[in-house]
Amino acid sequence: MASPALRRVRRHATSSRWSSPFLTTRSGSHRSSPGCSSEGAETQRIHRLDHFGSFPRIHGGFGVGTVRRFWGHRSFMARTDFQKLLVHLKLDTKQKALQQALLVPWRRLEEAASAYVESHIFILWVRAIAEVREELPEVVASTLESRYPGFLDEHLREREPRPRQQRFLWHSLEEWIADRKFADAKTQGWFEAVMYYAYKDLRTERAWALWEHTKDASSRRPPSIWPTLEEWTSNVMATAILTRQGTETARAIEALQRVEAARLRRAVAELVEWRAFALWVDSISQPNRPLEDHILSELRARCPSFLADVDCGPLWRKSMFFRLIRLGDAAWCSAARAEKWYSALHYDITHHPRYHRLIHYNQRCHDEWDRVHPISYPSFPEWLRAADEYFLPQDT
Repeated sequence: MASPALRRVRRHATSSRWSSPFLTTRSGSHRSSPGCSSEGAETQRIHRLDHFGSFPRIHGGFGVGTVRRFWGHRSFMARTDFQKLLVHLKLDTKQKALQQALLVPWRRLEEAASAYVESHIFILWVRAIAEVREELPEVVASTLESRYPGFLDEHLREREPRPRQQRFLWHSLEEWIADRKFADAKTQGWFEAVMYYAYKDLRTERAWALWEHTKDASSRRPPSIWPTLEEWTSNVMATAILTRQGTETARAIEALQRVEAARLRRAVAELVEWRAFALWVDSISQPNRPLEDHILSELRARCPSFLADVDCGPLWRKSMFFRLIRLGDAAWCSAARAEKWYSALHYDITHHPRYHRLIHYNQRCHDEWDRVHPISYPSFPEWLRAADEYFLPQDT
């Protein structure tokens, strides 16, 4: 029997229950250009969005997972080949994780994913020490009790009835944190989305690289003094080289060394908002028809050079959409390439939950406004506010 979250997403995928806050109740003319079927218009939109990378539309066929079910009754951290984990994640779970992401506002999802990263760094610290020491050092035991009171007592109680069955401390901790700290995400059906964005966070990659290095070093000569959690976290953030070089992630982490974190965040925020502007123009413009006056006014105010080489009544085409994107990206991307941190910039934009939500909201606007033509379209601030608040509503 399908889970409530699965039934909810399937229903929204096949119905028109979602409606834009800018729609009227009056049916109107179709937005497709003359001689162009709705299917053809949809194909054109998908091709435009492919410029940003693959982002799936809503499809049925996924279920709500837990840590155990998500990884086939094995802990994510129990596996040692992290690159195989990433391949598994990309091939088998990306689709349903991105679908589940639509069940929650992107800001809440981003906060939960960041919290999961922090807990993951903590668990890897515990694991790095617990795999070498039979008895936990005081620094670990006290930090565990401070951060997660009650866990150690519960872990010992669970081991008493089955003393011969090995139960890794870090494995129990991973499940304990997931059950208690991310209970809402699990019960509401978007925990796999939390895990997806957490494992796309470069801090997670760096933490695994540090754990691998620590494990190798400890197997040769266990350290006499173990790092505190603060020292471990600092070492994670200082990790600049992954075991496997040449990947998109490895290039992004290497590029992080060439840009201040605050500057990178600013660049990502500005470029994501610029792409939101381009997606707004695309969502309220009709293919192969002149841009309306209020769109032209916004374009002249934000990027006067965009209209410099075209007629006063330019037709909206795919080439204009890509040109608008390139124009907005130009300054930051040029600086990032010149200073050799473009890989980090590209990575953070590509995997940003707000960016994914904006793309999906653009698609939903096209779908809805192709069915019902509004009397007037939203301004960019109105559209952006609605896009940031957009998610599939939870059933009561």
